Amino acid sequence: MSFELAGVLQLVNAALFHHYFADHDRRPPETEPAAEPEPSQRQ
Repeated sequence: MSFELAGVLQLVNAALFHHYFADHDRRPPETEPAAEPEPSQRQ
């Protein structure tokens, strides 16, 4: 794996990590929005 790809993956993981916990800090986990489709449905 190249260092550039590793850096990109690290940035993406950090963004997803922050987004996930930012969402769960704002509202309870059981009230997740149904607007976002599952990754398997997004082709």
